[in-house]
Amino acid sequence: MSFKQKLNVLLTERDLSLLKSLYENVVMTFGQIGDLHFPSTAKSTIINRLTKLEHAGVIRRIRIPKMELGNDKRAIGVVFQITKIGIQRLQQRS
Repeated sequence: MSFKQKLNVLLTERDLSLLKSLYENVVMTFGQIGDLHFPSTAKSTIINRLTKLEHAGVIRRIRIPKMELGNDKRAIGVVFQITKIGIQRLQQRS
């Protein structure tokens, strides 16, 4: 798959809910996405779905300097954001 080629992914209700959360919150961490949209789901499953959504061009990951937020001691080095394509797909389904 070339860099410019996007995968066509069928968005589920959970995907649309995730896109809406990203739109409303601007960025979210992996932990926030997992807690809100993938409760009781294996980390590898979450990573696989986020990667598919990223390759489809509806979300993007942004690397940030590693940091800790409050009492949550999970180091954060990546946040996720909805893309223009993701916003368009969300509007189409609303």
